[in-house]
This record gives sequence, structure tokens and C-alpha cells, in this order.
Amino acid sequence: MSAVKHLEHFRVPSKRGQSRVEEDKVAWEEWWCRERERQCLVFVLLLDCVVPVGIMGRTCPTATTLSPLFIPQISSFNYPGTISVTTFQMKAPLCFFNFGLCSNQCNVWAVVASASTGVANFPVGNSLTSAVFTSSQYSAAFQANGLQYYMALVGNTTSFTCKQPTPINSVIRIGSNPTCTGNDCNGPVPPNTVVRVRYLLSDSLNTKIFQVTAWSSPIKLVTPLDYNSIDTWFGKRSGGMIVITSILSSLTGILLLLLGAMFMLTCSGYFQGKEEISTNNPTALGPVSMKQYSFHQRTTPPSTTTSSADP
Repeated sequence: MSAVKHLEHFRVPSKRGQSRVEEDKVAWEEWWCRERERQCLVFVLLLDCVVPVGIMGRTCPTATTLSPLFIPQISSFNYPGTISVTTFQMKAPLCFFNFGLCSNQCNVWAVVASASTGVANFPVGNSLTSAVFTSSQYSAAFQANGLQYYMALVGNTTSFTCKQPTPINSVIRIGSNPTCTGNDCNGPVPPNTVVRVRYLLSDSLNTKIFQVTAWSSPIKLVTPLDYNSIDTWFGKRSGGMIVITSILSSLTGILLLLLGAMFMLTCSGYFQGKEEISTNNPTALGPVSMKQYSFHQRTTPPSTTTSSADP
């Protein structure tokens, strides 16, 4: 059906505050762009899909779409080490990519580039082709003669679907794999580097790029502190720390003195007294009385009481 016939038959319910003609024009442009995009994906060899120009001055999205709707940014979850020396945590692109553009499976990539040279070296527009996946390997990306960017495979179709965000599925840790050395490494970022990040959507074979996000704001990694610069002199301590240290030291000394005194008194027999063993139970020989015995003390021998047995 021709575009004119579509325009004649395409009608949507009017919205309050808008004229019927203006509303039909906007709805028609949106439908036409979606239709042209679908035709370009299915009938790639058709001439009108090579340079998809919209009707009525409106430009339809090409196969590689730069969308400003999602700008990568640092995760809002308050995790320790959100930005560290070699890693940082980004917000995942949930509910953004159109995975229907892929016939089978999609791959989601993160482009990590230095904020100055790397962003400028990354291809844009028609020059952004599948060659970008092998043009800058991670191992040589940030060397002196490198392109100052690398691409890390961070997920697929099932990784970033539109679902309830959680602390696990809503973040991406850039630089989390220190042992990887391949082209698609999510390896550590050089310390003290300022980087920017963008996401790409490609097919499973990485032969076509469908969607690209904008660049994130510059992200400054933490600068490692030289241990030689840490001053350990006692005079640099704060007044509160000195007071707390003095109190704890005094309490420790008092505790040791008390333990020593208790040990000495115990060994000297200060807490030991006399012990007397006696029994008044009748036996065959009659009542029995035993002598007293005092431990560790010399005392006057007690008088001995004898008893005679009954005849």
C-alpha cells in the first residue's frame, strides 16, 4: 500500500487540546519511521532502506541508532568501593535496548575509553562497523601507541531485560576480571585515569551494531596513596586519639596490677584456713574423735580426748 493510501486511512483518536490534523501528522510520522525500520531489517537489499529518510522532514532511525534516552552513569546504590583504583560500578542499561532487532541473540558491550583521546578515537556514524570489535584489544588499549579504548562484553539478551531493578541485576562492575586477556576483556582500568563509558547492542556474531548509547560523564578513578607518604609520627595524632590511648593504657596497667596481687595472695595462703574432720557416728569402738590439722601454719597441738569402749 502506498504512502498516500496509508496517510488517508491512518487515523488515531484525537487527544484533548490538539487538532485532528496535527495529531494525525505526528502519528503518521511515528508509524512511518517504525515501518521503515522494520523494512530495513527484513529487506536489507531494498534501495529505500539504504538511506532511510523520513517523510515530512522527519528522519527515521537507521540500523545503528544513537539514542539520548539512556546516558550511562555511576550506580546509585551506596556500595563500598563504587569507584576504586582500577574498577567502578555503572548503572546497567535496563529497559533500554530493543532486543527485537536481533534475529537470535544479542550481545551488550561496554566501551571504556579515556575521556580525551579514547573518545576521539572511537568511530562514529557510518564508520562504526563490526571492525570496532577487534580494532582495539584490551592488552594494548591504554599503551602509548594504543587507541585508548577497549570493549568489554557485559551481557546478552537475558541480562538487561525490563524487570524490577535489584542490587545484583542493575549494576555493571567495569574492570572486574583481572585475569582476562582476550579482546572482549572486562579488565582493570589503569589507575588515576579519567574514562567515559557507552553501551552497544550487537548481534550474537558481532557482525552488526544495532544501537549505541551516548557517552557517560567523565569518571575519575581513585588515585592510589603511596605508603611512604603516610606519617606515623606520634605528634601528628589528634588530641582525642591521645586521650583515648592514654586511658586504655592506664586501665590495662591497673588490670595487670590487680591480677598480680591476686596471684601473690593466693600463693601465700592468705585465703586458706583450718580444716577439721570429725564424726560422731557410732562405731563398733564407740565415738571417734580426730585431731585437728592446720595447713601451712604451726599451732599449739590440741588436747587429745580418748574414749573407752563399753565392756
